[in-house]
This record gives sequence, C-alpha cells and structure tokens, in this order.
Amino acid sequence: MDNQLKDFRALFVSDLHLKGAHDPKTAVFEAWLRRIKAGVSQQVSPADILEASHLFLLGDIFDLWVGDHDYFVKAYPGICREIDRIVRSGIEVHYFEGNHDFHLENYWSNQQHVQVHRDAVQTEIGGTVVRIEHGDLMNPDDRGYLWLRRFWRNSFMTWSILNAPQSWVAWVGETSSRLSRSRSQKRSENQTQAILEMMVRHTKRVFLQRPFEILISGHTHVRCDIPVQVPSGSTRLVNLGSWYDEPSYFILTPTFSGFFRVSDGLPLVPKASDREPVIHKSHDQMANTN
Repeated sequence: MDNQLKDFRALFVSDLHLKGAHDPKTAVFEAWLRRIKAGVSQQVSPADILEASHLFLLGDIFDLWVGDHDYFVKAYPGICREIDRIVRSGIEVHYFEGNHDFHLENYWSNQQHVQVHRDAVQTEIGGTVVRIEHGDLMNPDDRGYLWLRRFWRNSFMTWSILNAPQSWVAWVGETSSRLSRSRSQKRSENQTQAILEMMVRHTKRVFLQRPFEILISGHTHVRCDIPVQVPSGSTRLVNLGSWYDEPSYFILTPTFSGFFRVSDGLPLVPKASDREPVIHKSHDQMANTN
C-alpha cells in the first residue's frame, strides 16, 4: 500500500454475500462500482461520481467464490469488468479473503491485478495507522469455525479446490457457505451485544501487540463505529456490517470518515455508534460530496 499519500480517499465494503445474477444486490454493487473514479478531491463531486484512491473489499463479497473457476467468473461478468476498470484507472484495490471467498490469488491477483490478503494487514494510509481484516479470526473461542478455516486452507484442500471439477467445488462450497451463513445469522440476531464485546476484546488484544489508530473489519454483520479504551488512551473500532440490512460503505480520508448509504450517498449512523458519520465536516457538506 502507498503510505506516502498526503491526500487519500479510501472506500471499504464487506459482507455483501452476492448470490449470482438473480440477487438484486449484485446489480446494486455493480452500479456502485461504476460510480468509482480515481481522485482524492475534498470538494463537492457530481452525484454520479465516487472518488477514491483505495478500494478495500473486506471479504464475503460473494456468498461463494473459491479459486479461479469459470463458474464464478461467468456468474459476475459486470463486477469483474468494473473492478478491472477501477484497477486500470490507478486506484489501489485490496481484497481480503473471507470465509465465503478464498483461494483468490489465481484469478483476483494474477488476472485482475488486485492485491489479495489472506490475513489481517496493518499499514499506514496517508499517515493514518490502520489495521484491516475480514474479522473471522477475532473470536479465539470459536474452535469449530477455526478448524473449518484451517481445513479449507490446508495444502490438500487447496490443491483439490483449484484442480477439481467446478461442479464439485460449487457443491462443496455452497454446502459450507450455508453452514457458515446460518451460524452467522443466528449470532447476529440473538447475540449482538456479545459480538460487540468480543470485537472490543479483540481490538484491545491486537492493539497491545501493535498499536493502531483504527481497526476496520467485517464478518460479524454488526455495523459499528465505537471508541475502545486502551492503555495509551483510546483507539477506534469500525465493523462494516452487512448488505442484508442496509447496503453501505465506509469512507476514510484525512478530513472526514464515516458510513454512507449506497442508495443515496447520505450519511448512515450505525446502531452501535457514539459518533457522527462525518468528522471535521458538516452533514450538509458531506451529503453533497458523493
């Protein structure tokens, strides 16, 4: 990542769980991608343009994508085409593998020239120290999922997924996807507070290992933007939520940051938040920024 930029405009999305061309969210995401143009201007932009220097896809963009099988590429031609355009325009695109989309290097890195990450990354974006991760490793007590994650990523399964007939890959992947999704939806509905507390514990734990100014993650489907107390003061925890409830994206710039609705580009305040969606700018200014 280019950490020497003084001006930057980073976009973050995760947990869209697109299920193919029939899924209405697929067309919404493709339309949102078409709005993205290279730029970092802090000035008012036309309503149909969303300027960016970075685009971060924090996993589970698709409800299923494993390997480089044509089965997946053909299912989302418009999205693949738009991301290719975004990369060619000079925007840095980073794709963090999730628990529904993994073994991504062969297609997304080698063919689309997207920077693929299997694990958390800590970096500076324009001087802001950011930890970025999908979030599926936040809970060390979820031993069942941790075993499943290791299983799908061991050398034998990696070879099998990359070389097996795509019909088999689709069947196995969809079965695993349903199991993971049912567990995630159950947690999101019944244990929101417990999930928030788990994310806070994770934030404190990894901060002590290597301090950062903001942690941005997905996975839990619990959208939040909250301060977390650490020995040196406080840091910031942002979880991107999911597109099941409200399609949204997060913007990080040197002068403002917060959630915005995909539908109209207006600020969105997470239920689990004590901060306004815009920092250092008024609501009216930012309502016209995108």
